Amino acid sequence: MSIIPIIQAQHYGNFQTQTFINAMKDILQCEDTIENSFVRSVMEYRMTHNIKTIQETVTVFCEYCIVGDKTKERLWNIFGSTFSYICEILFSNDSDKELTEEKIHLMSLMRYFVKSCLFTQELVSTQYFLENIFYLMKDDRLFVSSCLLIESILEQREHTFDLENIEYIDSIISNADTLHFGIFLIVVNYLLYEKDKSDEHIVMKNTEKLAKCGVIDRALKMLSLSSVSLAIIHLLENSCIEETDKLIANFYERCDNEMETYPDVDISFEGVQGIYACDIVSNIVFVISTILSNLDDKFAKEMLKDSDIGVVLESLYQTIGIENMQTPYRSDSENVVHLLFTQFIRLLSNIPIENIFEDVQEDGGVIGSIVEDIQFGKIDESIQVPLLTVIENISRECKEKEQIFVGKTLGVIKMATKLLCGEKNENKRSMMYDMLGTLVRGSQENVEEFILSLEKPFGEFLSDSVEDCISSSVFFRTMMLNFVENKGFHLRNAFEKEYKIIQEYIPVFFRKLTNHVAKEGVDSNTMCCMNTSVLILGMKSVTIKDFLGEDYYNENFMGNLKTVVRAFVKKYPQDNNIEDLCKLTQTNHSVWYNAIRCLETDNDNENVY
Repeated sequence: MSIIPIIQAQHYGNFQTQTFINAMKDILQCEDTIENSFVRSVMEYRMTHNIKTIQETVTVFCEYCIVGDKTKERLWNIFGSTFSYICEILFSNDSDKELTEEKIHLMSLMRYFVKSCLFTQELVSTQYFLENIFYLMKDDRLFVSSCLLIESILEQREHTFDLENIEYIDSIISNADTLHFGIFLIVVNYLLYEKDKSDEHIVMKNTEKLAKCGVIDRALKMLSLSSVSLAIIHLLENSCIEETDKLIANFYERCDNEMETYPDVDISFEGVQGIYACDIVSNIVFVISTILSNLDDKFAKEMLKDSDIGVVLESLYQTIGIENMQTPYRSDSENVVHLLFTQFIRLLSNIPIENIFEDVQEDGGVIGSIVEDIQFGKIDESIQVPLLTVIENISRECKEKEQIFVGKTLGVIKMATKLLCGEKNENKRSMMYDMLGTLVRGSQENVEEFILSLEKPFGEFLSDSVEDCISSSVFFRTMMLNFVENKGFHLRNAFEKEYKIIQEYIPVFFRKLTNHVAKEGVDSNTMCCMNTSVLILGMKSVTIKDFLGEDYYNENFMGNLKTVVRAFVKKYPQDNNIEDLCKLTQTNHSVWYNAIRCLETDNDNENVY
């Protein structure tokens, strides 16, 4: 059939008509290659809307491009001569959906071109092309293919894609069924990932938009799916099956019943099916954790309201089954359960503490289970360390009510004191000292719990902490403030012996901290040491000479003290900086300014009094 008469019958105007006819004649006279046949079929479709030829050529054309070895130059030639025609079919207003299969094939071809890394400018960097692919997600039948193509493009981009121009993303997410939403999460991964430092503001915008679209709630509910259903998502995501496969029908048959079991998580990670399921769960947990990490506490709490997150966390922790995890655990391991455990630890650190304990019983939910496993479970040290890190992080965020619940009710204080009495690992000792320090801060009840939990004399324990002065800086500072500075407590009367021991060790601790900071300088590892040293300097009620004693009051130490105070003033130059420090340590301004005033300058001759 000749389409020249049809072209001539169209009302394009003389110039446009003739130009188009000439172009068509060139195509018709070209060598009868597969790509030229494809172009001719697209041009015929453009004029006649006859889809038969398109349907006959697209599959052959896609297979021709992908199958067999082709040089880069050959791929360039194919792409250059067909790209605009591929886009014409992809983005055509096919209201009858007759070209759905052809569009799916062409998107697979586009993925092939993207992964070849030859067409970065046209397929990866061009905003318009990517926005049009997002638009295709509005069609259920094109949703999966669109997601997979978008994922390939986002992976290759130099910068994070800004969702701002995708105004309909909320309707795409809300209309996606569970299967499609599971596939969509691979796109979310890249929308939350900073490709470059300049992408931070884009990631924050994307985070807020996705959170408002209900991604957290929908992702959490996916954790109630079975291993089989999760494995099916993995297979579809990795193009191992198509949407016409019987497994997809199986997914839809079981999906609704499984979703009704939320917030319980009951997944097996055994065998190949379990490995596939674990991969999907890791991705779900990563998305939830990343969104929460980019939200302020108020917004995060709002997103988790009525989510039963406490039950979900406990169920997921039991599902991971750390007692059976392959050891040694490494956060950079390619073992899928290790990867999931890493994401789980990260998630726990990003959830507001109120939500972690939401609707949990006296056993403490996931934190209670972790404490029990550390105390009584036979778990490898490589697993124990990240679990201790979680408890330490949570302890930092505790308010008084949670402090007592975590420290006393769940037995974290007893656990930490017991472990410290026999633990030699420096990193673990540091974590447990910090844990104790944060749990006894401003809590008379927890201080009493700590003293009564000791399995060795208080003086011996404190002596050990002085030797570990770098690791125990936060702990010693907190105990000192509780006994010496906090007038509302009655610890010095209730524990008079312990109070005297603390008083004896304060100068020793001060001297060791000051010398260490002066020698090592101030960084993230010595910041607390510097603050504690300056705090002690501000709290003392006698001269430094009397405070230190004759044996230690010398020119060398005074030089070190000047260095530390100077570093402190440089770090906290403004009143608002001191204000933050006061809130952290529950002290008043005068203590810190007393320390600063100890350093007086007179014609470059500095004297500390």
